[in-house]
Amino acid sequence: MRKNNFELLESFEHLVKKFLGKACDPQINYKVKVTCAGLANSRDQELEDLARRMRDKVLAGKKPVTLNSMSPAERRIIHQFFSQDDRVKTTSLGDGHYKKIEITLNN
Repeated sequence: MRKNNFELLESFEHLVKKFLGKACDPQINYKVKVTCAGLANSRDQELEDLARRMRDKVLAGKKPVTLNSMSPAERRIIHQFFSQDDRVKTTSLGDGHYKKIEITLNN
């Protein structure tokens, strides 16, 4: 499934959304996201790679690193990546929907 960059999964998600759009009451707020257990999509993998690089940078330089503004979904991936790492901690900075993430050494 990774060879085609999850095109099949995205097509399935699109079909489910179309079906639910016709079958469900339009007054109901619903969100559909299709994922496969054990497989991360390419954007999630990119964010985890970024988190690894930034962790190494913080540990090597002993200075905080601030990432660019991210959506809540992207921030969640970064925070989850660091949740098991006791060496560093993360903090969301800013107001509103898009916030920056600061990665610092955990004292």
